[in-house]
Amino acid sequence: MRQGKRNLTMLLLMLLCVFCVKGNASAYIMDDGITVTNLTYTSATIDWSGVGSYVANTLSPGARITGYDVYLGETLVSTGSGTSVHLPSIASGTMHFIFVYVNYVDIYGYSEQYYTFDYFETGDNANINDGGQDNGTVTPSPAPTPTPTPSPTPSATVSLTTPTVSKAELGDGTLALLASNVDSNAYKIEWQVYDKKTGKCVATDDSYSTDTYIYSFNGRKVYYAICRVVGYDSNYNDVYSSWSAKKYFVSQPKVTSTKKHIKKNSITIKWKKVTGAKNYTVYAKKKNAKKWVKIKTTSKTSYKLTKLKGKRINTYATDYAFRVVTNAKVGGKTIKSGTYESYYTYTY
Repeated sequence: MRQGKRNLTMLLLMLLCVFCVKGNASAYIMDDGITVTNLTYTSATIDWSGVGSYVANTLSPGARITGYDVYLGETLVSTGSGTSVHLPSIASGTMHFIFVYVNYVDIYGYSEQYYTFDYFETGDNANINDGGQDNGTVTPSPAPTPTPTPSPTPSATVSLTTPTVSKAELGDGTLALLASNVDSNAYKIEWQVYDKKTGKCVATDDSYSTDTYIYSFNGRKVYYAICRVVGYDSNYNDVYSSWSAKKYFVSQPKVTSTKKHIKKNSITIKWKKVTGAKNYTVYAKKKNAKKWVKIKTTSKTSYKLTKLKGKRINTYATDYAFRVVTNAKVGGKTIKSGTYESYYTYTY
């Protein structure tokens, strides 16, 4: 889709430029940071360092340019971090269009792009017009001998701090993940989630902030999550931290009930078994109360409530809320599920 839009944009700009020059065998260049030099019948040198300088001065602190994509018409002639290119063999007597796409990463780590263009003409009177907002006249001359492209500078060694998974909670089909100790030079976090019992990877995700959510995660097991951060070296190649330590978590069961299980002075709630759970802790409260009351820890998957804080419940007069937390043992330590899912009754 992006390529299609780019082609359409190029076509519209070409038509606009052809009408503007009205057949003159000259080259008009806008004051947009692109310069054309060494112009001959069949060659030219294009420099777009001015575009990079302009974009760099307008970026927010922490944002950075990652490279340029430069097209002659629809042909890619340069990509990467270079800011000039010599075109030794191009058609004579032709209007040529230069398109520069500046790729950069903003302060939040999102990839963005700045776009600009210019055009020039080759032929008997090939020159850069000195009227309007341009960069002066260039006398046609033989094309210079292209200089060899220098070898890339070896990348500087970059070491990224290993992050920590500080939260992993699963409930109501949503897995919430949070990372801490994230290196300031990182631009994204990679996540992997595994089934503890099988060791199989069951979910992956990339995030550009310290937290992320994986939806439609409906398993009822014990899992663990790990993450690592990704940054750039001096040549804008990706570098990675080590993977974090495992963060174990267990799903919270969804509480259900039906009208036949709700009597005037009792409510029976049920939930599905969570594989790997040791037991479950049931909480209840009056619907509008602020604090939950711990009722019972049980290995069963149902519970019948008849009293709350020592008083018999009355479903005809009061609405009630329930919540069940899963408890599991991992490496001798108890882990508890989140508390996303709640069940509410309604007065008759």
